[in-house]
Amino acid sequence: VEWAGGGPEGYQWAGVIFAALVLLTVIPTFLFVRERIQVSPTDLPTIARIRKLLGSNTPFWLLCLVFGLVYCAYALFASSIPYAATYLYGDPGMTSPLILTLLSVMAVAIPFWTWLGSRTDKKTVFLIGALFFLTSFFLLGILPLDADPFWVYLIFGIKGIGYGAGAYTSWALIPDTVEYGKWKSGKQAAGITYGVYGVFFKLGLGLGAASAGWILASVGYHQGMEATESLQTGIKWSIAWLPLILSGLGWICLTRYPITAGFHSKMLEEISAHKKNSSEL
Repeated sequence: VEWAGGGPEGYQWAGVIFAALVLLTVIPTFLFVRERIQVSPTDLPTIARIRKLLGSNTPFWLLCLVFGLVYCAYALFASSIPYAATYLYGDPGMTSPLILTLLSVMAVAIPFWTWLGSRTDKKTVFLIGALFFLTSFFLLGILPLDADPFWVYLIFGIKGIGYGAGAYTSWALIPDTVEYGKWKSGKQAAGITYGVYGVFFKLGLGLGAASAGWILASVGYHQGMEATESLQTGIKWSIAWLPLILSGLGWICLTRYPITAGFHSKMLEEISAHKKNSSEL
């Protein structure tokens, strides 16, 4: 951003550069990767078939709701960090170190959550891990404006621990819903399941990022303005209170997720037994 001149134009050119890097990987993939399995046009899924395959998969739709909310909260929080650093913590230079703290702790925490998931179940991992980032949102909401930066970094570290659990479970739980769908209907729908889930995942990220802008606009923000009480209140809502509410709703919803480790084992046994009986027939 600084290399491209800073400000809005700097961010615009940074976006163009990253978009070009994405295209450099996507276009060759499209041009040169070939399918090994030939599918006839009659086998392609229709909207009606997608609805039929996924309609009864309650755990899948629950995950779409949960992680749509959680990633909306994350994007809202992440988009607000530069404004919080400037208008709440008084140091715009904290933005990059705060993001680095969050992502570094998250990366270190993921192996731990993966290990815990192998010894309990993935639902439990999310419910425990989410308590970390829920707590961190609350702490950011009540943190005094003149607090020592140490406490800000500590809270971001706590948040990173929790988001490590979220990053792991947001994709680790989906295969279980694929198997649930097969157990329920007898049909495999992995591609469709991941595709529809991706829509909710990206919708949550998009709405979260947009919400940060809407909140700032609602309190009259413009570039270079002085800190006002209404602006600071708006930023508190976007970096703490609203993400806390959205993530809390996601946590409550996941308490109703039915696929525990025991239930998952039962499903796999019944799927395997059905496959064996079908082959014998």
